[in-house]
Amino acid sequence: MPPSTSHAPRRMSGPLHWALFLGVGIWSAAWAVEGVAQETPTLNLSLDQAIAQAARTSPSVRIPQGEVSAAQWAARSARATLLPTFSVGSGLSWQGAGEQRLGGLTAGQLGIGEQPSWLFSSWDAGFTLNLSAGALLAPREADAGLEAARAQVGAAEAALILEVTQGYLAVLRGEEGIRLAQRELEQAERNLELARGRVAVGSATPLDARQAELAVGRARVGLIRAEGEHRNAGIGLLLLLGEPEADRELRLTTRFSVAEAVQLDEEILVSRAQTANPELHALQAQQERTGVALRSARSTYLPNLQLSAGWSGFARRAVQGSFLVDQARRQAEAQFQQCLTNNDILSRLVEPISPINCAPFQFRDADRERILEENRAFPLDFTRQPPSAALSISLPVFQGLQRQHRVESARVERESARLRTEDRTRRLRGDVIRQVTVVRTALEAARIEEVNREVAQSQLELAREQYEVGMVDFLQLADAEAILARAERERLDAIYGYHEALSALEALVGMPLRSR
Repeated sequence: MPPSTSHAPRRMSGPLHWALFLGVGIWSAAWAVEGVAQETPTLNLSLDQAIAQAARTSPSVRIPQGEVSAAQWAARSARATLLPTFSVGSGLSWQGAGEQRLGGLTAGQLGIGEQPSWLFSSWDAGFTLNLSAGALLAPREADAGLEAARAQVGAAEAALILEVTQGYLAVLRGEEGIRLAQRELEQAERNLELARGRVAVGSATPLDARQAELAVGRARVGLIRAEGEHRNAGIGLLLLLGEPEADRELRLTTRFSVAEAVQLDEEILVSRAQTANPELHALQAQQERTGVALRSARSTYLPNLQLSAGWSGFARRAVQGSFLVDQARRQAEAQFQQCLTNNDILSRLVEPISPINCAPFQFRDADRERILEENRAFPLDFTRQPPSAALSISLPVFQGLQRQHRVESARVERESARLRTEDRTRRLRGDVIRQVTVVRTALEAARIEEVNREVAQSQLELAREQYEVGMVDFLQLADAEAILARAERERLDAIYGYHEALSALEALVGMPLRSR
């Protein structure tokens, strides 16, 4: 038979063993450095900082803020309509040569003849003032619109404050939930060690150890769920803050105390809410705006006044200056010949009259230079025209029922705004009273749950001592731990339920009721 071959693994030689060990060590160190470099940054955040950051980034606030900016310009524009409008203008034009038509006749029929090419320039300036009841009401209507826009910003900020506060409380609740889950896991692990020790000495059955292992597994599941809830709450808060990295670690610095005294007088809180509730303030501002809009719509039945004045001037130039010179020469020659004819007639009278001096009618070089110089007035040597002014009053009589439609729409809008305001005012009192009841109930529940937790803690300590000496079995110990866990979670829910209810009450009242 051939000799058997051994397949047992051989031990690595010394150098190879140390080389592999060194390589693993280097890889582990590099991985650790990379883990440190990629460590998630921590964001320290108080509640006020969270609210301020959310207000800077939240579209729900920035959009109304943009509308406020537009409303401010609308208010400025409404006031500017009470001022006259002023305008200036200038223009250039060209007219080709040819025979022009003047009315129903041509220039040739009037003896003017063909005209040369002309270049024209002109300027004009004027102002117009329009006054109407609508223009006089426009500033007030714009101011009401601006106030309504600002009230919308206040309502959006109040809603955002409530949302951020609730998110902040959810993260704090998640932190407390993790601590409770970790404490439950530690207690379950201690119970497992205790059960195994008792099984080892024969004072307990293996079933106790299996039940303890099951309790440890459940505690680990509870911790995993608590960590997941906390992470989701943190992501939700970061999204509210507009953080681009929604996976940052949060360290919240604001803490809330149940022991803090809070004013819960219903009548005082109702009075505050009726003066400071952001939603009610926005509705009241909207009602005021619609009231002014209705008056503005009714003003369209009143007359309008318009005052205007203007100034203008022009300059022109013949493209061919020689045409003007020839035209003036022909006119001068015609006048000179007419003068000679008149002198001849005067000399033939029975009693002759002294002849007229015809020399001034002769065309000279100075006349030629003057005509050419005047033709150089284009484009800036303007000839001023007489100023003009006008005052007109108009009264609209019929505009296709547009005014009636506008008035009716404004009236319906104002009535709707009034009804919404009255309804919110009426419901606000009930909302505040109900929320005060919720806060009081939550506060009392938190205090009772604190006592229940202390009782459950004492019960668990007693059960553990009795289990160690064999007076009770593991099921009784597990029941005591379950009672404590339930008491702690109910206490946690009661505490944060109180703070959430108080945040909702602050949103109704429109002002903080506790110090931060």
